[in-house]
Amino acid sequence: MRTEIAELLHCLGYVYLRQGQLRRAAVLLMLAARDHASAPLLRTLALALIGCGLGEQATQVLDRAEALDPAGAALPLNRVLRARALLALGRREEARAAFRAVRDAA
Repeated sequence: MRTEIAELLHCLGYVYLRQGQLRRAAVLLMLAARDHASAPLLRTLALALIGCGLGEQATQVLDRAEALDPAGAALPLNRVLRARALLALGRREEARAAFRAVRDAA
């Protein structure tokens, strides 16, 4: 898949995500991430997966994003996404601690 196609799928997935069509967004974003994964694309995919209640998959995608961009792991967005993924997994205490860490860093 060419980079331009992956970028188009990322944009379309983001539009579906913003319109509340989370499953369609997740499918398009997974297709885009299959060959041309970038940290921003993976963060968008993680958000769609969290919205679908797929916390385990979202955590794996966030791990992949952090491997591509280790400095990005400290970004508040990444921390909030990880906290939301933990919440989707039912790990409430870990999620609360992650949310507190974001709040305290701000």
